[in-house]
Amino acid sequence: MIIENKVKSVDSFNKEGEHKIEGVPNLYLRVGKSNKVFRYKSKKWLTLGQYGIDTTLRDAEMLSKIISVKLKQGFNVDQIDNTLTITKSPYHFEDQLKQVADIKVNNPKDIPTFKDVHREWHKFKQFKEKWSKGYIQHTMNVPTNYAHPFIGDKQIHAITRKQVSECVNNVYLQGKDETARKLRGQLEDIFDYAIDNEWLDNNPVPQAKSALIIGKKTRAVGHGFLKFEKIPEIVQILMSKNTPQSLATVMALITSKRVKEVCKMKWKDIHFKEKQWNAPSETTKSGRPHNIPITVEFMGILERMLAGTTTEYVFRSKDIHISLEAPRNQLRRIILKNMKEFKHIDSEREPDAHGFRTSFGTWARQAGYDIKYIKAQQSHADDGSVTEMYNRYDWIQERRVMAQHWEDFCFGKCSFEEKSRF
Repeated sequence: MIIENKVKSVDSFNKEGEHKIEGVPNLYLRVGKSNKVFRYKSKKWLTLGQYGIDTTLRDAEMLSKIISVKLKQGFNVDQIDNTLTITKSPYHFEDQLKQVADIKVNNPKDIPTFKDVHREWHKFKQFKEKWSKGYIQHTMNVPTNYAHPFIGDKQIHAITRKQVSECVNNVYLQGKDETARKLRGQLEDIFDYAIDNEWLDNNPVPQAKSALIIGKKTRAVGHGFLKFEKIPEIVQILMSKNTPQSLATVMALITSKRVKEVCKMKWKDIHFKEKQWNAPSETTKSGRPHNIPITVEFMGILERMLAGTTTEYVFRSKDIHISLEAPRNQLRRIILKNMKEFKHIDSEREPDAHGFRTSFGTWARQAGYDIKYIKAQQSHADDGSVTEMYNRYDWIQERRVMAQHWEDFCFGKCSFEEKSRF
């Protein structure tokens, strides 16, 4: 439909002179008394062929984009003009240009390296996307650690599909499947950015299902989670330790918040009167503030940590917050010796602290709670509908009932069916 509309637009150009083709930089249609000619605007006009005679609109657009790239790669206008006298086909143009230019084009000086493009893309993405600070750092660290050693110093246009595959596969061979999957996706985005800036023509990153990628071609597997009947036992062990690390682990479990958000919880974000914790946008994955109802045991943990506090953080270690690894390590120490006893029968991985979110989500569905309350509690995105875009109610009162029920269940005070209320 889009190309048909463009063709209709080109057909409608009848007034003599130059007419800009929308959506393609530097491409024009020159209307004369007896013909229409596609032209590329550079230091001098380049003729791409007569419309309807030897060049279609699609071919002119493709040729225009190729010429833009080749000019950036160091070819001069005269070399391109001479090539156009031989062929106006976008499918043969590059080969003819190399013959006409009679130069090696593998190392043009003005094409940036992968490192340069990655850094520029990273700045661009920070500006355009509302990413959390942690994810921003992640998108810098993963390509830096796993791609720079292989292709970092290579100019972006000279990197081959095979080299990208070897880079990603090296991470798979280290047993880091999830990291390899994220690396492949980030590389694809980085090379797309390079294409947008006309530093290369095609994206060399293989698709996830490509034969060149050795990782598992299966669905994503969520974090491991616990048997529900073992959760009160784990909570009891953690509460008896009574350390900032153990109490933070309990907090992550009963609130279903991400470990990072719990570890970085600050007193200024706790509203005792309203009985709410307002997790600020800089700590949440969504980049939006998120309200969590403060339940009975939640309040009890806060009161324990408030005694003698000297820092801005709720779960402190010296003068800063506890390590983000603390809850993960706390759980690992408890379940490591008898994994089968603690692992939920439906869990495909060993339980971990992030899996608390899976435990809550699964439990809440089985307990019959509305999916919109569950999503709101876990700060998951809405369905994108116009109705939801205008909805600013976060179901906080309804979530209080659900959160208290979940907390009571975790502390062994009730079953699925016994919904506790304030």
